[in-house]
Amino acid sequence: MMKFLFSALLFCLFTAESFAQKSEELIPRDAVTTFSINNINLLKKISMDDLVQYDFMAEVQSELFDGSTNDKTLKDAGFDFNQRINAFFGQTQEYEISGFTFGISDESSILQVFDDFDEIQSHIPGVKILRSELNYLFIKGSSVLILRVDPNTKLVKDIADSIWYESGYGYYIPDSDLNIFNADEYYEEDDTFEEVIPTDIIEETMEDSTFAPFDEFGDLDLLNKNYWELRDSIRFEYQQLFIRKISTELFMENRSLYSDYPDYQAQLNKPVDGIFYLDNSRNLTNNKGIWQFQNLFPSLFSDTKELYDGNIITGELNIVKNEIIVDIKAKYGEKLGRIYSDMTNSKFEKNFQKYIHKDALAYFTYNANLKNGYHTSFDVIMDMIRDDEDQKVLSNVLLAELINEFVDVDNIFEVYQGSMFGSLNGYKKIKTTRIDYQYDEETFEYSETEVEDEQDIPNFTIGFKTEKPEFLNRISRVLSKVQPDIVKHEGYYEIQNAILNTIPGYFAIVGNTVIFSVDENLFTTHLNGYAKSERINIKKAKKSKFTFVHLDLDQALMKLPKEVLTERQNEIVSALTNKSGIIELKTVKNTKKETSFQLNYTLNEDIENNGKYLLDLINSLYTLTKK
Repeated sequence: MMKFLFSALLFCLFTAESFAQKSEELIPRDAVTTFSINNINLLKKISMDDLVQYDFMAEVQSELFDGSTNDKTLKDAGFDFNQRINAFFGQTQEYEISGFTFGISDESSILQVFDDFDEIQSHIPGVKILRSELNYLFIKGSSVLILRVDPNTKLVKDIADSIWYESGYGYYIPDSDLNIFNADEYYEEDDTFEEVIPTDIIEETMEDSTFAPFDEFGDLDLLNKNYWELRDSIRFEYQQLFIRKISTELFMENRSLYSDYPDYQAQLNKPVDGIFYLDNSRNLTNNKGIWQFQNLFPSLFSDTKELYDGNIITGELNIVKNEIIVDIKAKYGEKLGRIYSDMTNSKFEKNFQKYIHKDALAYFTYNANLKNGYHTSFDVIMDMIRDDEDQKVLSNVLLAELINEFVDVDNIFEVYQGSMFGSLNGYKKIKTTRIDYQYDEETFEYSETEVEDEQDIPNFTIGFKTEKPEFLNRISRVLSKVQPDIVKHEGYYEIQNAILNTIPGYFAIVGNTVIFSVDENLFTTHLNGYAKSERINIKKAKKSKFTFVHLDLDQALMKLPKEVLTERQNEIVSALTNKSGIIELKTVKNTKKETSFQLNYTLNEDIENNGKYLLDLINSLYTLTKK
């Protein structure tokens, strides 16, 4: 089904141009990430006959049409070329949602396209609802929403475990990572109930749930089921409940991402080719990784959540001649702005230029003042939580105050000040040893053989600025005497078997710069840096200050070792070679309210049709993902 969604989304990518319809008004308000294509003028130069010859289009024809729309173009199939296409994702503590919206010009034709969907009874006047497995399709007027809702696995498991336990069967299967849909591979038929679960136990368990009362589950039959069937049933019923909740909000209460979040609406109205929107404040609140933190320290989470109020990341995409330009803005509130502003108040480290070769396939520079960032963060966060009433929180406040007072944190941040760089200079072959394992099925004898081999590894260099070079030199000299794997050479150190327990690494402290690399030639020949004629031009990185990234994608793909790739991955590389270009990310502006970045993807000059290039790129990605 995910294969179907991918194909359908690609289909819709070529059917959005103007804003005659409001397909974006069908995006649920729970969505936190959206991507919209506003303008496909470049693709107009490509005929439909050429379009359907791509691999991903052939897959769409076989998956969606099933022969029912032979000899029809996309327009004949009912897609509206005058609407925006919107893809979205979101999560709450109860469920995850994903899907996309688009416009249609002919409902009957579109239903022939989505012939895997069956119509079900609609609870919303004027809205047609269809379902295919776990995916739902809503049609209202000339707009379509395709929606998938996945209930929280822990929620479903807790309800199922509670019912099972209260029925007298004890706790079932402690390993919750097993796939409930493949349970028959692990459990036998005797897992079924030997007795009927009393209805009152089911009702009491569901009523205890903080997510939904039992009576909202209608005619849910949980009797005479094994454990995994019980979980499947609860999961399905929760999905029905959440689908009904979301669709009621959208179509009956007219509440959507578009109506409830003005920042998203403003982003959509910008005259650009495409937009990106991420509400990081809600993304943080609903992040599964911090739910335990919320439960343990609810008041602390409530206090610190204030830091991320208004933290929204937006992107605007434009295609100009042979260049794709993405302008990105990270907006934040006053408190988070103070932290970012002080942390990024750092001078560009010019010494980094000496160790980045002009022919590097990729490199980055990053400049931050961690000491300033720490002190500002400490002041801001402590001011927020010092008056908290929670005893656990106050205990942590006391510990933080003691550490800040008695530990010399300034010295710590002088060892690593915060600025660093990295570069990829190609790939190098190194001799390694590998273990071949042999097993004789007849004699049951097992043996191992050590074999010499060659392996391609990235030839990389990383480095950072320090204000404590003398301290690091003293530590390095002592380590070389007590650790046999650390060998001191003239001006640098070797760490034997540093990578993959086979490959040596090298490091040196030169002035205020600490350098680590797998390239020994850098230390034996260029310990004080490359010659000026061999260094990169640092002007762009210096102007960017906070962060700068450069990637020669075409050269990187050409030099990528083919033998380490699968046949499918090599197919991708071949498709992209000589069709790629230079990617650069730079910081444009940094204030206490927002940080602006710009991503530039400059295509090779011999590519005249950017639309054709984008189709080639999508086709390559499709080939990579298909089974």
